[in-house]
Amino acid sequence: LTVPVLAVVLLVLWRRPGARRLAAILLATAWAAVALLPVNLLALAAGWWSFDADGALWQGIPVDLWLAWALLWGAVPALVAPALPPLLVGGALVWVDLAFMPWGAPVVRLGDAWLVGEAIAVLAALVPAYAMAHWTLAPRRVTVRAWAQAWCAGALLVGVPLLVVGVEPR
Repeated sequence: LTVPVLAVVLLVLWRRPGARRLAAILLATAWAAVALLPVNLLALAAGWWSFDADGALWQGIPVDLWLAWALLWGAVPALVAPALPPLLVGGALVWVDLAFMPWGAPVVRLGDAWLVGEAIAVLAALVPAYAMAHWTLAPRRVTVRAWAQAWCAGALLVGVPLLVVGVEPR
């Protein structure tokens, strides 16, 4: 968690975010956080990767790794856009993930098909998060961003808490 938080702090010091960039950061990070939960649950079920950690876990997912991943794929791209080309930013983040996932042992144990999970994570979390940040900064695609904000707000304020406490309908 330290590396992504430090990256965000350094990027904020480099480029102080105005209101629009702050909105881009929040939406992109929220999207990444919401998307990474089901991806990690699917990864655990499919055997793409697993975690060997103690402490703050939810359904076998270390909360600090989930938050770190959400910052890395949400806030960081929103802070560097549009200073760097989107393909460079996205490519660099995917490369960092591909390089460091194997180094995550023993906390992260990769299965044989972990690259499938990586591809799904990129398509479900990184690409839409970066698109939301880009569209917020542009400003473009207001309707799509409004629906994404509503989805993220509902998921983070209602869905995730209900999942965490394990509320079941009667």
